[in-house]
Amino acid sequence: MKIVRSLLVLAFGMILATGAGRAATWEGDLLNVQFLSPNPQTVVFNGNFTVPASGIDVTNDGILLLSIESSLVRLVNPTINQFEFTGPSDSNLVKITDLTASRIENAQVSPDSTFFLQGPLITGKNFLQFDLTDAVIIPHGVLNVQVAFSDTLVPIPAPGALPVFASALLVLLLAQRMTSGSRRGSA
Repeated sequence: MKIVRSLLVLAFGMILATGAGRAATWEGDLLNVQFLSPNPQTVVFNGNFTVPASGIDVTNDGILLLSIESSLVRLVNPTINQFEFTGPSDSNLVKITDLTASRIENAQVSPDSTFFLQGPLITGKNFLQFDLTDAVIIPHGVLNVQVAFSDTLVPIPAPGALPVFASALLVLLLAQRMTSGSRRGSA
């Protein structure tokens, strides 16, 4: 009987392993990217992208290109010019919203970045945003933002694995019935 129970546990574990949802990243998610300047109500750029996505021209003039990978946001100045977003603007926000899931736990600027933000990096369950105001963006400069995700997806058995589980459960019930029947017959 212990062997049958062990087999059932093994079968159930295999079902969960094969039918579990993907690891918590942005891979395959649909994201909305916005560049809001000179204030949070003025949309300079707005577009939806499936991850991975690269070469997103958020400023519409080629001075900043955004790439989004499974857990990394990269903003690059592909030009040989240094510049800053300064002046009377209230903000120069880059906002990325996950339209597929709400599982962003945290984000931080990676130490391998070559330019840095002057303001905070803000995250919520399905978005992150940062302000480029007063950031000195050097020629060929790179801002890397690492994104951490909560693993809130509950593993759901894949439909194909359910018959395997049902078969294992049936074997357990039959073995239990046979074991209890042989005990009764020997008494």
